[in-house]
Amino acid sequence: MGALDSPEHPHIDWAGRWLEGRTGWHRDETNSHLVEFAPRVQKMCGKEKLRTFVPLCGKTVDMLWLRKQGHQVVGVDLIHKAIEEFVSCNKLPSFYSVALNSTDQPLTICTAGEKNPISLYVSDIFNLDRDTLGTVDFIWDSGSFVAFDYSMRQKYVEYIKSITQPGSCILLEKLDYDRQAIPPFCFSGPPFSTSDDELQSLYGEHFDIECLHSECLLEATAKRFTGIKVRMETSTVLLVRK
Repeated sequence: MGALDSPEHPHIDWAGRWLEGRTGWHRDETNSHLVEFAPRVQKMCGKEKLRTFVPLCGKTVDMLWLRKQGHQVVGVDLIHKAIEEFVSCNKLPSFYSVALNSTDQPLTICTAGEKNPISLYVSDIFNLDRDTLGTVDFIWDSGSFVAFDYSMRQKYVEYIKSITQPGSCILLEKLDYDRQAIPPFCFSGPPFSTSDDELQSLYGEHFDIECLHSECLLEATAKRFTGIKVRMETSTVLLVRK
């Protein structure tokens, strides 16, 4: 694995993308599905203020919205520049420190903001274990699950299972498209496709699953991802740990 390769997907140069500004997945506005369905999550969890984990957080402004609602926010991203840009773009006071996880691996932490600060780990996500992360009430997974290729998904789901407990909730956004209809030289992900049956197979043993919203993307939007016209459906799914 090269120095700029990602353990989450060894064939994608995430650091290079950040350095070159090729971050087309980033949005400057808060995800509307997070705003719409967060009250449902609070009701499921039985409390208003949730300890919220944002995996592969990048510089998403969703973290600012969550913090504004009073939630305690913890994010993680492999790429240091992503965390730096989040702090600088939002003019947040910050300081860096180092902590050890349960196997004594050093983890860089950026504490961003003064009142109800956001904790941002610069780390391979799999090194951020439950002992280090602490209790997780809610996971906002808008771009992490879809970033893992098919060979890594089971490991990712096992990780998510390891950091949650009965009653923990996940809002997960996924895409579903016909992989066979897309030549590999046109598009192979990310984002990677997941059917409802695949999601059930991966999460169903340990999570109750409910689709809260789904819609077909416009052809132009789908073509931006794949390079060809293909039917692509996006869904927001609620998972509740059994």
